[in-house]
Amino acid sequence: MDSQYSHDEDGAHDELDQCPVIDVPRDDNRHYDFLRTNWQVQGYLRDQADLIERHPNLFPMNAFEAILKELQKLAPELHRAYYLRYLNGLYHDDFLSALDNLHHYFDYRCMQ
Repeated sequence: MDSQYSHDEDGAHDELDQCPVIDVPRDDNRHYDFLRTNWQVQGYLRDQADLIERHPNLFPMNAFEAILKELQKLAPELHRAYYLRYLNGLYHDDFLSALDNLHHYFDYRCMQ
């Protein structure tokens, strides 16, 4: 997957443009553009965690939740998706969901 970077005058990369783009479901024909390797997905999840902590308003609650649920269906061993679901719920004031996902994250984390 090719990513394009934007540069400002001093040549620095814009951090928001460095992350892979995911097509958000817009209707019943859902389309997700996911990365292929486990290593790439782990990196993507780390980048998304950094971004949601810095810019939580860039992540619509339901759209991002749908992406994370689909990712967990495709690769249930990726426990970091629970952490992102925790952050998503936390920043959108869905505290019950956030707490539930945090418990799932630590349950899977302790099993490894």
